[in-house]
Amino acid sequence: MGTTKVTLTWCSDNGTAKCRMLLESIGSQKDSTQDSVFNISDLEPGNRYQFPPPPVVSNETQKDPEDGVDRSRVLGIQVVSISATNMSPTWGISGKASSYQILVVGETTFFNLTANEMHVVIPGLTSGTLYNITVYPLHDDGSEGMPGFLQAYTPPGPVSDFRVTSVNTTEIGLAWSSNDSDSFKILTTRDGAGEPRNETTTNHSIIIGGLNPGTKYHFEIFPQGPNGTQGPPQTVEGQTESSVVFGIRVVRVTTTEMELKWESTDTTFQYIYRLDIQPEVSCNKTVGPLKEITLSSLMPGTLYNITITPEMGDVPGTSSSIAEYTRPSSVSNIEINTTTTAAAFSWQNFDNASSTYTYRLLISGNSSNPVENITGVGTTYATVCGLIPGSSYTVEIFAQVGNVTEGASSSASFCTDAAPVNFSCEPVPKEPTLVLTWALPPGNNAGFKLEVSSGACDNMTCLENCSLENGTSCMAEVTHLNFCTSYNISITTLSCGKNASSVQKTCTTDSTDPPPSVEAPVITSVSHNSIKVTFSEFNDSHGPIKAYALIVTTEKGSFS
Repeated sequence: MGTTKVTLTWCSDNGTAKCRMLLESIGSQKDSTQDSVFNISDLEPGNRYQFPPPPVVSNETQKDPEDGVDRSRVLGIQVVSISATNMSPTWGISGKASSYQILVVGETTFFNLTANEMHVVIPGLTSGTLYNITVYPLHDDGSEGMPGFLQAYTPPGPVSDFRVTSVNTTEIGLAWSSNDSDSFKILTTRDGAGEPRNETTTNHSIIIGGLNPGTKYHFEIFPQGPNGTQGPPQTVEGQTESSVVFGIRVVRVTTTEMELKWESTDTTFQYIYRLDIQPEVSCNKTVGPLKEITLSSLMPGTLYNITITPEMGDVPGTSSSIAEYTRPSSVSNIEINTTTTAAAFSWQNFDNASSTYTYRLLISGNSSNPVENITGVGTTYATVCGLIPGSSYTVEIFAQVGNVTEGASSSASFCTDAAPVNFSCEPVPKEPTLVLTWALPPGNNAGFKLEVSSGACDNMTCLENCSLENGTSCMAEVTHLNFCTSYNISITTLSCGKNASSVQKTCTTDSTDPPPSVEAPVITSVSHNSIKVTFSEFNDSHGPIKAYALIVTTEKGSFS
């Protein structure tokens, strides 16, 4: 074969005298030969030609139009139905014909069929193949009329193993098998209804994107053959995955606001997220495409159940939920009553949900470990024991709800009462002085207040530090008192806050020798057995004078 010339050879085993060559591409050219080799010239380069070698009976049964003899002619040949392996052509006829001979020539094979009607079913074809169909009318005398000619491609066969290979929220992967198709047309229909979307590929797989999550899709694939032929479709159903919200977390919470963030299985920015919040709130409950929101105008100490649902194209995905409390408000109006080793607290909380609160008290101070106390539900008072007398403390009160969520604390400082003392009072012999001693009271103190009173005389002294005896007792001397006088002694322990109760005792100073008389005694009369003596009155400032002693002295001795 050359660019303008092709050489054909064939076998003739049925005694045919001649063969006629019909070259359809460049017009009807009839050449007869008795040879098995036939040269055809003047062809066009690059064109495709079909050379069916139909047998001719004899010169007597085939006449040229120049002979003036009318012959029947096949007209309007067309294919009324075709598949990958079958073809049904039909035709018309001018004149008369008793039967028809159909020559079918494919790319690698050819065969003959005979029909008595003006239609025929041609079986055994190969899909996706160009066939040249020539229909010859045959007369009763065995002569042949003018043939009709048709070229037709069989469509490709249906694909096999049409399947879904991958699925996510917005894409579905498809694959199939085929060995006779040039390309493939895929129609995608949402939920099997609506206008289909058309995709074409030459591959044996495709990813259909831009789909809605959680949605069913109907896929129909048509194999495409040469010259616009199309094979029968195959179908498959698929459903995209639903988008799933997960990992909801509270990143910030106050008494009236809650900031949420979450994750989802799809990263597309076409999603919106709908929030169902119970109890109902007035803030915005739709957000997108960012996966975060701040809820405001909430009630303190309230449990909120929040459900987040992804949505795209009015198709909801799989939701996720979280339950979280807002923080309780701080307590107010803290009141404290103390003793030496305990403190009683009370407070108020005005939240609507305060009846569900517990309260945690944290008492710290005095360089000791903090003391913690937790109240019952709804209780707004508490007593904490085991404190140290006369010590400074700070109490912090936290409102709690759900045993996990605490509000901001409120605090107050206080001081426990100082412990009272138990003192003893001893007079100093022959001195107008009292000695006071007492054991050092437990806890801490800021000193002692000493009050001494007797009649209209009242004196107060603050003792910042006491003199310790053996490291366990305190001592104080009260001087410049009167001899043999009763005094009311009161000692109060001082502290950082409330002082201890005063302890009182009555103590009496000692007496001593009265001061001497300022005048000497005088003998005013003498008898044989008595004398009379007069003397001035003695001063009783050193103590009451209970009696007088008179000493009389003679030359020989004395008597009294």
